Amino acid sequence: MSNKSKNMGWEEAIKKVLNDAGEPMHYNDIAQEIIEKGYRKDVGATPSATVNAYLNRMVKNKSLSIERIDRGVFAKKRRN
Repeated sequence: MSNKSKNMGWEEAIKKVLNDAGEPMHYNDIAQEIIEKGYRKDVGATPSATVNAYLNRMVKNKSLSIERIDRGVFAKKRRN
């Protein structure tokens, strides 16, 4: 069963990568994982910039389970 057939939205793909990693990741590495795992069919010309923009929006909205750990580094929020 291959993930190549999936075409997740950016937010879903980002959350999946961070959840699977279980540790903070830089947005460049998150973008690379999305590409390597085939979670998105169309990643555009600048996938790292797109991932960074989505991550920043997700953190700013505070409604999603992502937190900024350091500049360019993000993680899934830990539940207390």
